[in-house]
Order: sequence, then C-alpha cells, then structure tokens
Amino acid sequence: MCLKPETIMPEISPLSFFSGDSTDKFLDEFKIGLGGEVTTSIRGAARLAGVADNSLRNTFQSAQLEPSKLAQILISKGFEPAQLEIFSETGIPELAVATIVFYYAYKAGRYCNETAERNAELISAIGLRSLVQKSLSWQPQVQAAAMTQTQLVAALAQQMVAQEQQLNDHEQLLADLVASRQTLEDRLDIIEVETIANIAELERFRDGHGHWYTIAGWCSLKGHKNKSLKELKDLGTKAAAMCRERGIAPQEMPDPRFGTVGLYPQSILIDVFDKKETLSLPQPQPLATNLVQMTPRLTSFEKRRAVNRFLDQIENSLPDDPRRTWGSRKIGQYLGVSNRMVLYIKQERSGKRQPPKYASFCFT
Repeated sequence: MCLKPETIMPEISPLSFFSGDSTDKFLDEFKIGLGGEVTTSIRGAARLAGVADNSLRNTFQSAQLEPSKLAQILISKGFEPAQLEIFSETGIPELAVATIVFYYAYKAGRYCNETAERNAELISAIGLRSLVQKSLSWQPQVQAAAMTQTQLVAALAQQMVAQEQQLNDHEQLLADLVASRQTLEDRLDIIEVETIANIAELERFRDGHGHWYTIAGWCSLKGHKNKSLKELKDLGTKAAAMCRERGIAPQEMPDPRFGTVGLYPQSILIDVFDKKETLSLPQPQPLATNLVQMTPRLTSFEKRRAVNRFLDQIENSLPDDPRRTWGSRKIGQYLGVSNRMVLYIKQERSGKRQPPKYASFCFT
C-alpha cells in the first residue's frame, strides 16, 4: 500500500495568500504600531472581506443616524458610532477588521462570499496580527540602552531646574492673587459706602419727601442768590419749625463754616421759600423730573409706595397745609413720577379703580 506523500506549502507571503494578490500595493494598506498593533485602510478591509470599498464607507458614515447590521455588530464590540465615521482617517483596528471579515463570511446573507470565508478561516487559525507582522517583516523595537551615570546626573539637574522654575512661577502667581484680593477688598469698601448712601437716598423717596437739601444748597439750585448768613439762618430756623409741625425729623451734615448744618426735605423747602408757588400750578423741578434716571433702582412698586405714603401724609396733615391743594400733576412733578400714576392711585384709594395685584403691598 502506497502512502500519499505529505503536501508541503511553498514559502509565500501570508498576506499574498491571504488576499489572493501578490502585489506589494496590498501590503501598503496595512500599518503596524510601536506595540505591534495592526490597522488597515477601508480599501484593505474591503479586499479581505471580498466587497467594494463603498460598501464599508457607507456603513461607517451612517453609523450614527441609521446603523446597519454590520455597524450594530461593531458597536456591540465596543466601537463608538463617531469612531466608525473616522475610520477613513485613523485606520481600522484589527478587531474591527476581523469582525468585518467574519460578517461577510457567515452573517451577511446574500452578500456572503468565498473570499471572506477563506480569510476568516486564516484569521481563526493564525491571527490577523501575526499574518500582517510576518508579511511586513516587522520586528519589535529594542529598548534604548540605559543612561550612563553622567547622563543621569544631567537629567536630574535639568529636572531640578525645571521644578525650581515652576515653584517660582507659583510664588509669583500667589503674590498676584494676594494683590488682586487686596484691590478687590478696597473696591468692596468703596461700593459699601456708596451703597449705604444710595439706600439712604432711596429711603427718603419711600417716605414721600423727595430729595433733601441744605438751605444753601437749595438757594444755589433755585437761583436764590445774595442771601446773607442771617437770612440763611432764619430760613433754616423756619424750615426746622415746619418739620416739627409735620412730624418730620431734620437731619444734619458736616459743614466747614458752621460745623453742622441741617438737611430738609424738598416738600418743606418749597413752602419755606415760596408760598405762592405751592398754591399755583407747579413748575417743573429739574432734580425731580426723572426719578428713574436719578435713582435707577427705584422700581414701579417703590414709586407706588412713595406716592401712597405722600398721600397719607397729606390726609394726616393740618387743615392749612398747602399740599392739600396740590393736584396729581404737581404731586407727580414733586415726587418725580408720572401724573397718570398719581391719578390712578387716587382713584384706587377712593374705590373708583381696581388696583393691580401687586398694589396691596405698596401701602406698607
């Protein structure tokens, strides 16, 4: 009985047999990383799977919107849809290549082909990485020789210099932060002083008295010039007496000539300087014509509350108080609000008009 001699496979390039192509162009489609990992282009993977390049490109480009069956399998292997879309730029990893070949060998239905089936068997038997590494004659890189003692000392010296520079940078940054914090604290102190002053001015409006002035300041504002010190003193005494009659407490401020001088509300000063003006049609008040511009934080809610408090003061004032004769227009000019708002609030207080929902809080 004759035995059939054993068949010996000739020594050929594994990838040449793998692809059925002995040209070097096919080998150019594969790349090997420093650690021996293999990637290939879409063209290389398509040739291994026995399909056209465009089939894989369409699969990768539609992975996020409408993933195909192959795309779903790749995603289940741990690949992100966005990662599939850039395979044309980064190359296809070996796990994805093997998955593609096995898909077209056994799971693609009518698109299964013999090329993919043959290559899938080779991948199972040998492995894609081994085939590519052997075909490209790849050898692991030999690690660099250990540094000499002189090189080691020089490297340590460079590292110490770099650390010292980094420490100096951190110290400078800390100094800049400390300076910035001090500047910020100084600015906050200024803002706090300004805020207290603004709140005090706002409270005066809420009380329905308008801005407060000294006698000299009001004379300068209204053009009452050539007033003697005695006249200014008499006017101050008259304003203080009128404040006491109406239950208003005058305030004081430092003055270089007299030590301290009194501050009086606008409503008092109008009556002190010109009785006729309070009984006639009101003239525009330059500092009270635009309350919003002068006190930007005064809301409609606060305006309504100022008007209501002023009307309460008029109702509770003495019978001969000239403010009882003021109409809506003069009150609006005095408080720096529209005469329409004053008219509407008067109608609401008399029950002739329905107040807005938030108006109930304006009487407090």
